Amino acid sequence: MSSDEHTESITETIKAFLDAKQKGNDSGNYRALAENVLNRWSEWLQRHGVDDLEDLDSQNMRRYAQRLRRRARARESDPETGITPASARTYYATISGFLTWCVEDERISTNPALARRAKTELPQDSGERTTQQFWSAEDRTRLLRFVDKRAHDAVDEKGYDATIEVRDRALMRVLAFSGCRTAEIARDTRDDRRQGLLWNDVDLEGGSLRVLGKTQEWQDAQLPRQTRSALERHRTVQRPLNNEWPVFPTAHAPTLYQQAREELSERGFDDEEVETLLDESEVEEVLREHEIPPQNLTKRSVRRILRELCEEAGIDPEGAADYLQAHGARRGLGDTLYRERGPGAAQRALRHEDPQTTAKAYQHIDAGDLAEDVSDVFDDE
Repeated sequence: MSSDEHTESITETIKAFLDAKQKGNDSGNYRALAENVLNRWSEWLQRHGVDDLEDLDSQNMRRYAQRLRRRARARESDPETGITPASARTYYATISGFLTWCVEDERISTNPALARRAKTELPQDSGERTTQQFWSAEDRTRLLRFVDKRAHDAVDEKGYDATIEVRDRALMRVLAFSGCRTAEIARDTRDDRRQGLLWNDVDLEGGSLRVLGKTQEWQDAQLPRQTRSALERHRTVQRPLNNEWPVFPTAHAPTLYQQAREELSERGFDDEEVETLLDESEVEEVLREHEIPPQNLTKRSVRRILRELCEEAGIDPEGAADYLQAHGARRGLGDTLYRERGPGAAQRALRHEDPQTTAKAYQHIDAGDLAEDVSDVFDDE
């Protein structure tokens, strides 16, 4: 490229690549994935001082591969965070495909993602079948019966003050039957877009939730009848001021006080006025009086609640975890649907873009069914 030619930014090149793929009739699913992966990669590059393709080299790609490997390791300790090794390699392959297109389009001379020193940093697949937890029907029933009774007893005793118990019952039922990820219904402190469900996202009559999916696109998740009465009761007890109110608000006092102080200060109250308000009334009352929506529960809070509920209910699930983890609810739902209604129903409920994702997650079911068939065929041997 001559010195007087315009140097195209990586962002501009990504747009050209996506437009070319669209014109080539590539699937919409691929385009959505590529756009999300490439834009995140571009933002990471910009933070590291790389603004155009001419500055990109194999060392940059090595560092990005190391970042993907760290994200895969994070998932080992917390399945609700990070990415799988397979996803890490898919993301890297998507970037490499983009750079190959750039070579073919004569925008760069070589693809730095193909360098061995970069690719060796990617996480490797152990080849072992996943042992992630899933809620069994027995554990799910036991937990839901416990939170149902806990909420009923609290309402009988405290009436409209039973906010936490009624909230937790609704939360458990949404986790158990909606197929939603925790990050789709709770607040993610590392992602400003994920602030948790608002009542505006809940359609009780239509039976659906509007959530920000894993692909960073807004999606509709199912809200079956097993969730609706608990949500309706929760809304009655909670008494949200409007549809912008959080569905699963935190009751963590320090968080509520900090939010009240910050919001009131922004509205022109001086420090003395703020402290007087908080001294004279409960913080929840101050938030309501000034129409300040509290924040939703965080993902970490949801994990804490699950751990405490399982301990109180005496639930000790199989596996390494000593409580029912949130991601296990989603997997348990998929497992039941896969067995009872087939892979298509499981794929739709879990909102997997690729049917192969569903097939791989529940391949043990197909293998088990095949074992039964083989056993029957060779029953006399």
